[in-house]
Amino acid sequence: MTEAWGAIVAAVAAGVFGIGGAFVGLYVGRRQTIDQAQVEHGQWLRGQRREAYVAYLSAWDAAETALMMLVFDLRKHVDPSNYEEGQFERERRTFFANSTGEAMFPVMAKLEAVQLLGPVDVAEAADRMESALGAAAREIGGYGLHASTPDGCTAKQSEFNRMLFDAGRSRNHFFEQAKLVIATPPKPQD
Repeated sequence: MTEAWGAIVAAVAAGVFGIGGAFVGLYVGRRQTIDQAQVEHGQWLRGQRREAYVAYLSAWDAAETALMMLVFDLRKHVDPSNYEEGQFERERRTFFANSTGEAMFPVMAKLEAVQLLGPVDVAEAADRMESALGAAAREIGGYGLHASTPDGCTAKQSEFNRMLFDAGRSRNHFFEQAKLVIATPPKPQD
């Protein structure tokens, strides 16, 4: 019986090790598939973020340029002689409301994509960027709505340029945050 018991023990041991090896192989294979899926999703997300960040920067830059052009021509836009006689108030208000609104609307649309895709640090930097440019747009529009003559435009132009410069600093902060996210390769989570 000793040989028979030896054969039985060997067969049981082979079965146990075979089944154990199969479970280990199954676990390792499953873990590898999960890790690969996480990395692929991370690569997809990084690509989506990159596209959203570039689109946001492009929309923001276009809005900043439009606002800078308003500031550059501020004296012209608040000069009653540039509007139809008797229509100065209405046309000036319409012009400034439309100009600042048209400049900022695309920024808001692109901001939502950045907020959806995150991460939080980049979304917060984008919010600050939009807030700074939006504040400048409101001030420029407000001045255009309330100014009755071109007098005093030089001081206002300097103030608005300062606001736009500050908005540009928030853009630089967003850019650095976005660059970190895009430069970090995806990896499996532990």
